[in-house]
Amino acid sequence: MAKARVYLDEVGNFVKNVLPRLVSDPAQDALKMVDVSLTDKSGNMRDIIDVYTDVANKVKELNDVERISVMEGLAG
Repeated sequence: MAKARVYLDEVGNFVKNVLPRLVSDPAQDALKMVDVSLTDKSGNMRDIIDVYTDVANKVKELNDVERISVMEGLAG
């Protein structure tokens, strides 16, 4: 039971701290730079792991300056 509580606390902290950053203007600009969207074609929120996986794959194609810009935008 204690492990489940720790897991739920981690999920709660993620939602509270990371998701608001991802909808900020700098993060949205960074996502646009790598052509990644938080929503699917129906307007539903995509799985956040899929979003980060897409970003990780796309930044491999960028030069150092662009990569840093994207990471700074996402870090908030």
